[in-house]
Amino acid sequence: TAVTIGVVFSTLVEHEAAARRRAEEMADRVALMNRQTIRAQENERLRISRELHDDTVQNLAYLSNELDRLNRSDHLAQHVHDGLSEMRAIAESTLSGVRQFSRDLRPSILDDFGLMAAVEWLTEDFTERCGTVVRLEVSGTPRRLPSETELTLFRIAQEALRNVEKHAEASEVTVGVVFEPDSLRLSVKDNGKGLDQSPSMGDLVASGKLGLTGMYERAQLVGARFDLRSQPGQGTVVTATLDL
Repeated sequence: TAVTIGVVFSTLVEHEAAARRRAEEMADRVALMNRQTIRAQENERLRISRELHDDTVQNLAYLSNELDRLNRSDHLAQHVHDGLSEMRAIAESTLSGVRQFSRDLRPSILDDFGLMAAVEWLTEDFTERCGTVVRLEVSGTPRRLPSETELTLFRIAQEALRNVEKHAEASEVTVGVVFEPDSLRLSVKDNGKGLDQSPSMGDLVASGKLGLTGMYERAQLVGARFDLRSQPGQGTVVTATLDL
């Protein structure tokens, strides 16, 4: 009867609405867990970075200076001088590596001076290490943003440049930051070998490209739109756009 059909239809609609609500609630819980996980990771990175700077870096610097002081003595045999010089070189190399690692974990310049100073340092560091010049193009009036937002955008730029370094085989890289009155757009563009196609996020996870997935998830957590465009032989462009 019409009444029976109406009841069945109403029940199906209610079940569908309930399933949709459960799916939305699950998505919200997953987003919250991701946000909490990333915050916990960043807090741990900050703690480790500070400990490295305050303890390990200071101890290595002291060791290097002491080796240098001992090596200036005129009462040592040549083979001892050579040994001290070799040990000091190892200490200096280790010190440089620990400093780099500490900065990668959490550059103090980001907390002290903000996103633009940190991105400028990031591009200079990339150029120094990789020999590929990175152009930094900024338009609009730079301004400070909430610390979590600045950290998120910095991590996206950092991961994008790391992907360029590892995979792109690029000779030109451009980092762009566009400040509009009501938005900010961060982009990293290279002229490298590109991807076979611009994949979906599901494709990225399935293929193990977790760096790109991580950038997407970070962008989502601060409400930014993430876009990846790539073609074989024509490079890759990663963009995060945030409404302010």
